[in-house]
Amino acid sequence: MYHIPHLAAGACNVVPASAAFDPSEALSPAPPPPGAGGAREGRASPLPQVLHELLPRWAGACTFLAPTMLHRLCEADAASRASGEALEHLRTVVVGGGPLHVDLLRRAMGRFGEDRIVQVYGMGECPMTIAHLGRQWHRGADEALLRSVGWPFSHEVEVMVAGEQGERLPHGSIGEVCVRGSPVSTTWTLPGHFPDAS
Repeated sequence: MYHIPHLAAGACNVVPASAAFDPSEALSPAPPPPGAGGAREGRASPLPQVLHELLPRWAGACTFLAPTMLHRLCEADAASRASGEALEHLRTVVVGGGPLHVDLLRRAMGRFGEDRIVQVYGMGECPMTIAHLGRQWHRGADEALLRSVGWPFSHEVEVMVAGEQGERLPHGSIGEVCVRGSPVSTTWTLPGHFPDAS
């Protein structure tokens, strides 16, 4: 479903050989380049094999990464010159699916550039469509903005932070994130979904 906007824009979607999420394919380190000499250059790249092979062939690629995967890319870049060169082909890194620590975000921004990172937020009931922090807002952003999940994704999504009684809390408060809009799954409203619901 995340590919639909790309397909609508006429983009090419590159799928790994497994055509599925194969952990061995996505997590296995890439081998050293043929004929590589020296201890550092000759080691296997910690960059996942699938990215190491695909990125040089697909310049301007956009990829979605969980924060743990983003951390791995930063580590791979620091450990291997070959990995660093492959990562240069990434145009956009969309990050979501878990909490993103500001230190890791700043590290990624320093490596890829402030205008190549996009953050998205949304649980499975409203997948990655609750809020976003676009590339333009990362440039020169302060700590508070980088710690946030940005703004509601579109005019079709309403977001508020609520207190224990369901009341709307003021900006900057800690509470429960409430979402309403067309992307929200209707599963939770079906009868019998929660056995103890009245």
